[in-house]
Amino acid sequence: MKHIIIGTAGHIDHGKTALIKALTGTDTDRLKEEKQRGITIELGFTSFVLPDGTRAGIIDVPGHEKFVGNMVTGVIGMDLVLLLVAADEGIMPQTREHMAILQQLGVSRGILVLSKCDLVDQEWKELVKEDIRKELAGTCFEAFPVAEVSAVTGQGIPELVELIQKLTAQSRERETAGMFRLPVDRVFSVTGFGTVVTGTLISGTLRKGEDVVIYPSGRPGRVRGLQVYGQEVDTACAGQRTAVNLQGVEKKELRRGDVLAPPGSMEASGLLDVRLEHGSFSSRELPNRVRLHLSIGTDQLLCRAVLLNRDSLKPGESCYAQLLLERPLAVCRGDRFILRFYSPVETVGGGIVLDAHAVKRKRFRQEDIQELQKKEKGTPGETLELLAKKKGRAFLSSGEILKTGIMTQQELAEAAEELEAKGLLLRFFHKNEQYFLARQVQEELLARVLESLREFHRLHPYQRGIRKAELQTRIFRQEKPGSVDALLEIWEQQEVLRRQQEYISEFSFQIPRDKTFQKVRQKLCREFRKAGFDFVRYSDITLGETPRETADDIFQICLEEGLFVKLTDNLYTLTDIAEDAVDRLLPLLQAEGRITIIQARDLLGSSRKSIKPLFEYMDSQRITRKNGTESEREAVL
Repeated sequence: MKHIIIGTAGHIDHGKTALIKALTGTDTDRLKEEKQRGITIELGFTSFVLPDGTRAGIIDVPGHEKFVGNMVTGVIGMDLVLLLVAADEGIMPQTREHMAILQQLGVSRGILVLSKCDLVDQEWKELVKEDIRKELAGTCFEAFPVAEVSAVTGQGIPELVELIQKLTAQSRERETAGMFRLPVDRVFSVTGFGTVVTGTLISGTLRKGEDVVIYPSGRPGRVRGLQVYGQEVDTACAGQRTAVNLQGVEKKELRRGDVLAPPGSMEASGLLDVRLEHGSFSSRELPNRVRLHLSIGTDQLLCRAVLLNRDSLKPGESCYAQLLLERPLAVCRGDRFILRFYSPVETVGGGIVLDAHAVKRKRFRQEDIQELQKKEKGTPGETLELLAKKKGRAFLSSGEILKTGIMTQQELAEAAEELEAKGLLLRFFHKNEQYFLARQVQEELLARVLESLREFHRLHPYQRGIRKAELQTRIFRQEKPGSVDALLEIWEQQEVLRRQQEYISEFSFQIPRDKTFQKVRQKLCREFRKAGFDFVRYSDITLGETPRETADDIFQICLEEGLFVKLTDNLYTLTDIAEDAVDRLLPLLQAEGRITIIQARDLLGSSRKSIKPLFEYMDSQRITRKNGTESEREAVL
């Protein structure tokens, strides 16, 4: 079943609430003050089913100029609008302001509803319609079909329903595959259930039992229950008015303007890159760094607009800008917004978010302007390449990109494949995360790694390579070890470097078996052979003029290659000597199932001091194990 959100717009007292009651039977003015004053103050919500079975949600917005902020909140998620103009008054100031807001927020489909037709004759009605046509000329509203109605007599209501159904059939389905996002427009408590929030689900699918995060605060919660148009459901989809019963969240921790989204999917930001448009509704010029009211999603806050390629903005002009927010909020690329002058309050225009996690830019810097042009008009591939280059030597992750809302998961996958095929991007994976490096950045990073390896090999020719932990500290300090492993694996496959356990070396590097290496190796073999079963400490062996650090490296290589074996800390011998010792002790051990230090000493003609570390070695090889005392071992069967 298709779901659609219909909104109203128009001047105060032009019959928006009455029309909704005529369509649905519901009075959306629920507050006592609204009843007393006869005007809509807060947003009202209801729904009805069209003849073809489509469920249409309806949002009633305030028409009074003092409540324009609430009106903007109601526009979020609208699929089409009913723009009301009273037949006895025609277009009025708030009609024009609402039209300007709708255009800025991208609501370009709807119906022009000529209301209160029962109050005027046909001649007057034609004059009003002519005035309206002139007013709407050149706007998206010019093509709106017209419905003449009276909420009092019911005139034109069936025809309006037919028009709504026709437009609904032409509307596209909402995207339900991406991440869910629900901007909160109401927060309240229900006895026995706890905290409830409502809003229009603008993307994705939300399920009962799902974990959510409230942004920008980052407060976690869980969906205890869901309602769509008052009915209990297990799943809510994009395009539906949704009530969410939250578990683990107090009412005081939520506010209108918050956003429900998956854990880790968004981040709060205090600086936005935007394309800013000065509408024609206001004749006032927009200066640089002016303080403004910002309405975005269901949130309202104060900001300053830094114009990046203009000194000021006149009506009808647009430019790139940065919005410096007076508190952080959570939005995505592509979100539209409205700006109003701080005082006197008046709609000045709006725009679209290009980057929800901007960095501070310099005004009139051409490099920044070109970057914003790519963000606004570039393909996903161009945008991904730009982001990867901008990230520099740090890894750009898919999680970072998706949090900004710059592109969807599908767009990211297609862009990455395209750039990878062209050789413009290196892509690698760790767990469920993708990482990206621009080709030039990857080449620079690899050059640094190879330079570090060559220098290390020069200083330490008898080591297998630099330890991965040290390389990470030198070059990849900010990256996760697992992601570094994934990158090193790619370079290993490309045969530009080699990994041996935790050691990294150039691919062609070999430890030199030169005179120094052979000299140290032979000296160690002679000393261990000479000691026999009276094992000697490595640190007690004198190595002549060879630097100790060099000898240590050579000794370590011989140890790794199995020439020597470690008995205990700092006590080593030749592997064949250790094996010979074990072979001499095994007959007694197998015959009696046990052996003592005294017995082993006598069999090997050694000392008690040397037998103890030999026993520890045999324990490590699972030949023996302790039998209650240090001086005795039993066989491991």
